[in-house]
Amino acid sequence: MRRGLTLMLAVVAGAVLLSSCERTGPDGEGPGTPPGNDPVSVVRDFITDGVVDHNGYEACVYLTTRQQRAAARRVGAEECRQAFDLARLELAGSSIQTVHEVEGLAASSSVRGDRARVRLTSGGASVEFRLVKADFAEREQFEAPDTGWRITGGELALIPPQRA
Repeated sequence: MRRGLTLMLAVVAGAVLLSSCERTGPDGEGPGTPPGNDPVSVVRDFITDGVVDHNGYEACVYLTTRQQRAAARRVGAEECRQAFDLARLELAGSSIQTVHEVEGLAASSSVRGDRARVRLTSGGASVEFRLVKADFAEREQFEAPDTGWRITGGELALIPPQRA
């Protein structure tokens, strides 16, 4: 009788463990996806690094190589990191300056294969970012973020252009 009870408890415990596991799709997306693989989390982390912390080193690794060059050109700099010295995000006349404010932005996203769009909104105004799945070289960069996504558009809205 004890063996039967022990076996039954083991089966129930195993069933509970299995039912608490969430499934992910073949690309790692879906319920149970680590937060860094969620495009919205990627954009929020990027804004926190680039706008709130003005940490150009950290912000630039979220960008594709092409967008890193575009950010540097926007301010007439040699390196992407310099573009975030004066980066800012203003929506509906409000300047987003804290992590709490970044987290408070309404977010919507869509993912289609290896591409995603993320829209952050506040007070009826919004900013949109485009993302792509990182290629191998971008994933292997020194201190690359722990995500499969890279931003390929929208970041220039945060960077004031160079004044003539």
